[in-house]
Amino acid sequence: MTVDIQVSSTFDIFTKNNVVNLSPSRTASRIKLGAASYMASVEMNKPLTVVLNTIYDRINQEFPDYDMWLFIGNSAVQPDTRIVRYRRLWGGFKSRGFDLSFLSGSFENMIEIDGGLKFFGGVPFSKNSLAVVSDLIVGERCSYIAALPNSFDVRCALSKGWSGDISNDFDLICCACEKEAFVLKKIGEFDDCERGFLALALSKNIGGLTI
Repeated sequence: MTVDIQVSSTFDIFTKNNVVNLSPSRTASRIKLGAASYMASVEMNKPLTVVLNTIYDRINQEFPDYDMWLFIGNSAVQPDTRIVRYRRLWGGFKSRGFDLSFLSGSFENMIEIDGGLKFFGGVPFSKNSLAVVSDLIVGERCSYIAALPNSFDVRCALSKGWSGDISNDFDLICCACEKEAFVLKKIGEFDDCERGFLALALSKNIGGLTI
């Protein structure tokens, strides 16, 4: 079966392009970033999972030493209660009905902020977990997917936290890309006719996802 996914790319996100418009930062000035978008019609069954499957296969083919990771956190400050501290991040998602049986080898960090708590976590995932990962990032906008080389220090990212907004998190994204990572962000809202992912990476690497 042929899957109709629209792919657009640029090797320089700071020049005029039809993929993404971002303003350079001090961190970004050190590196050259490219981007690619992968979009599918919402008329397709589970378009995010279909697109993620395509990207997963491409990364596995072109970058076999990379692992796929879900990075997800609380977009809203959580009340500082005993049950919130007990459940933490992953327990909180389980209490909302998410099946996290795939969860293995996860990391998690708690940050105290504005009189409450925010939790941030990362977990590697396999192809069998793509549907669950897609559901999680729809349910929580404070999320990214990343393809990481084996040497990447996941704990470093968790110590800082993130907002889920590319512009606000851009320095952190640039630091990850500088270390050869691919960072994926869900694009397309509930009322859009297409949904998919935006991928950011070093310009020399982005072509591996679009060939």
